[in-house]
Amino acid sequence: MSVQVIIIDKLGNKKKKKTKNYNELYKVCGYRNDNNFCKRNTWSVKIDKFTIEVELWAKKDGKANFENKYEFPPPVDKELYFGTCCLISYCNKDPVDLPIKLWTQIYDKLLGGVEDLGDNDSEVSEDSIEEHETTKEGYSKEDGFIVSDDEEDIEYFSNDELSEEECSDTEEENEK
Repeated sequence: MSVQVIIIDKLGNKKKKKTKNYNELYKVCGYRNDNNFCKRNTWSVKIDKFTIEVELWAKKDGKANFENKYEFPPPVDKELYFGTCCLISYCNKDPVDLPIKLWTQIYDKLLGGVEDLGDNDSEVSEDSIEEHETTKEGYSKEDGFIVSDDEEDIEYFSNDELSEEECSDTEEENEK
């Protein structure tokens, strides 16, 4: 019996893949052997009336620049994995297909739900903005950020422009 698993490449891209031999997932990920490739975590999630277990298979050691960029849910969200990873699901200890859409639901549930920020956005209408005195460029004068040209300018001096006497006075004040 073949089962659909999810392959996550090192860039974090998800792909579905069918496999008949789910006991040798390292081959599905393109590895020649199973060195350092093993089950790293199992998440158990109840969806509808079924409990689905999803296993993460990955390598914990690898070369620099081969880190897997995918953000896995807790408790392995702080762990570092290398190369291609694999997700396989079980229901009642039997392997079952894991479509990407189902993994997205499980992922959201494991993260505590995802809030859609776009639904309740309140738009500010131009009518609700109070009239403020503005510069000719359209900036508000009331926030104190824009300074008009007719206000007193502050002069700044570099150390080169100060006389030696002024510098020595400044140094003496700093020593006190």
